[in-house]
Amino acid sequence: MKTKTKTYDATATRSGRWWAVEVHEMPKGHLALTQGRTLKEAEAMAREAIALLLAVPEASPALRLILPHVGSRSATRPACSDCRTSA
Repeated sequence: MKTKTKTYDATATRSGRWWAVEVHEMPKGHLALTQGRTLKEAEAMAREAIALLLAVPEASPALRLILPHVGSRSATRPACSDCRTSA
C-alpha cells in the first residue's frame, strides 16, 4: 500500500540577490524560513529545512514553489530538479 506524500507550498520572493522562501502549512510550532541565491538553491534549502524540522529524509518532502511576483501575475511552479532561473 502506497502512503500519500504531503506537498508543502513555499513562497519564494526575490530579496536583492537572494530568493527568500517561506514554507507554509508546517505543523504547529514549526516555522520554515530559508533563502538561496538561485531558485534551485532556494528549493534545496526549503527541502532541507522541512526535513530537519520534521526529522524525515531530505528527499521525501514534496515541494511546490509559489512565485507571487513573476511578471504582472502570480505564478505557481512545481519544484524542479534543474531550475536555472536567477532573475
